[in-house]
Order: sequence, then structure tokens, then C-alpha cells
Amino acid sequence: MNVYIADCELGFFILNEKGEVLDKLLFKSPLEAAKSLTEVNEGKLSFEALSFFKKLNEFEKIILDNEGLAKALESKFKIEVQKPCLIIDEFRRNLASTALKLKILKNEEEVENFLREVAVEITREKLRAASAKKDLYAIQISRALEDIDKTLNLFAGRIREWYGLIFPELNNLVESHEAYIKLIIEFGSKSNFTLENLLNAGLSAEKAEQISKAAINSIGAEFQDLSILKDFCSQTLSLFNLRKRIEKYLSKIMNEIAPNLTGLIGSMLSAKLISLAGGLENLAKMPASTIQVLGAEKALFRALKTGSKPPKHGVIFQHPILHQSPKWQRGKIARALAGKIAIAARLDAFKGEFKAEELKKDLEERIKEIKEKYKKPMRKPHAKRRN
Repeated sequence: MNVYIADCELGFFILNEKGEVLDKLLFKSPLEAAKSLTEVNEGKLSFEALSFFKKLNEFEKIILDNEGLAKALESKFKIEVQKPCLIIDEFRRNLASTALKLKILKNEEEVENFLREVAVEITREKLRAASAKKDLYAIQISRALEDIDKTLNLFAGRIREWYGLIFPELNNLVESHEAYIKLIIEFGSKSNFTLENLLNAGLSAEKAEQISKAAINSIGAEFQDLSILKDFCSQTLSLFNLRKRIEKYLSKIMNEIAPNLTGLIGSMLSAKLISLAGGLENLAKMPASTIQVLGAEKALFRALKTGSKPPKHGVIFQHPILHQSPKWQRGKIARALAGKIAIAARLDAFKGEFKAEELKKDLEERIKEIKEKYKKPMRKPHAKRRN
């Protein structure tokens, strides 16, 4: 005897050749239905479903129309995929009447509500899956930016050392690597660093005067051929421009997948946290205390091993609100910030509403309280002297 397996919003149904229900495994809720049907399409079955299908051993052939379900069962049974399958299609068309006939649900309204809720949950599952792919994409972009930053720091350091032989005083006068490199490309020889040229290049009068005076009194050597150095600078500058484009693209991606997190702490820090957690959903499942020290794992393990003080913060220290605060306030601010990050991540991972502005306002109020209450560092109590 051949049997048919129909997977649908209500559960798994085993049918005979007349389309009559021989047995069934019902889903307990729309959420379970959505999760199970999504997994089935990927060729996965729950332990409960596998146990239910063991009774198929007594039948000669099992016919179904879902390739994912066939993949999950093909190693255990003789499976045939029929697309379309008239018996299964007919069963699905009459699903509502079958649900009432078998007293799975009480009335038509219950059936309609259940089927609608399953459809909504399946859509949510698909959105979560799509977001998961996007957040993995964002992780790679974030890590690419980190690699570029390391390369830029390496190249800029080399350029400063190289040009330092010619105009060593410029190193302390121009802090920005990008601005320093642009000046080398623009002027080359230190003799070209005149007040007029620097003002025409857009520098402030004060900075232009400082650099022009330093160029006149420079102790650096003169090299006529700077073509290779300028080429090196041009390539490095193009890497700076590429970094800006990638950062802009990351900001766009992050606003799509994590609008609350991005609105609260910015796209770069949000992407780093997601990268360290291994995904947005992983970050959303973390307690605030873990998020607070995320990125400081080495320091935390060292503290646990040696008994020294544990770190108060990890990568969230990059947020201006934290690193610009006095040291004695940072622990409390880090806790407040991590708490809001945890809420924002959960809203984004599980498709909650946009509340970034509200979270930001609450955070600012809490930080204001901390700064007012702890204006000065607390004095540590003196240890009692032993007689």
C-alpha cells in the first residue's frame, strides 16, 4: 500500500490513496508551525517529527511533493516525489473543512486565524533569515574596514618616517595621516611649503604660518627625486578614499538590518559588536553584562586567572560618551550604555519597532544623573592599621 504525506499549516498528515487521513502530527502553535515548515523546506525535521514518521515502515512507498521533506526522509524510507500530486493538492485545498471535520479547531474563524498567524510567522522567519544573511555580510564589511585601518596605519607610519628624512618638523604639525599625505602629494619638496601655497591649499592662516616657518628652518636633507614616494602616497590616499566608500556602504547596510542599534551608537560600533558576537541574533541573546565587556575577553580571562581587577568595558569604550568621561564614571556609564545596546539589539533582531531616539534620550538622562552624582572620584576607605 502506498501512502502520501502532506505538510501544511496544521501539521503533518499521512493520507491513503483516497486522500483520507490515516494519522497526523499537529503543530501546537502558529510559531511552532512556522518554524517546523521552514526547517522542513531546508531538509530538517524535529525529533518529534522523526519519531512520528517511524510508523511509515509498514508501507511500501511514501509519496510526497516537498523536496525538503523528501531529503529529510530519503535515508530511512522509499520516497517518491510527485510534483504536482493531485491527492496532496486536493487535501490542502480542503484544509479548513478537514480541520473542522477532524475537530482540530472549533470553528471557521479559529481556522482562519490560525492559518493567518502561521503565514505571518513564516514571513517573520524569512525576514529573520534574510537579516541573518545581511548581518553576516555586514560582519565581513566591518572586518574589511578593520584590515584597511591596519594597512593605512602601517603605510602612513612608513610615509612619515620616509618624508621625515626630508621635512621632519612636519610630523608634529600635521596630526591627520590623510592630510599629511595630501600635503606631500601637493607640494613634494619642502621648499614648496610657502605661506602662499599653504593658504591656497586651504590651510588656516595659523597652521600655514607654522608649517612655512618650519620648512624654512628645517634640518631635513634635500632629495630631488620624490616620484616614488609621491606614487606611494597616491596609492595610500586611494585606500583612504576606498575606506570612506566602504564605511558609507556599511552605514546603509546597518540602517537596514539594525536601525535601533545604529541610531543609538552609530554604524561602525554596531557592526563591530555584531562581528564580535557572531551575528545580530547572537548579540540580542547576550545579557548586558556580556555586551559591556565584549572585545575585552583576554583582559577578562587574565583577571579571572590572576585575581586582578576585571575590565569595566570592551569595544564599547570606542563610543565618545564613554571614552570622553572621567575614569571614575566609566564603569557606571558602560553599564548604562550596554543595557541600552541590549534592548536595541533585541528590537532589531526580533523585528520590534523603531525606538532608537527614545533609547538615546533615556541613556542621556541616565548619564546626566551619573555625572551629577559622581562629579568627583569616591575616596577609598583607609585600611585599618594593625597593632
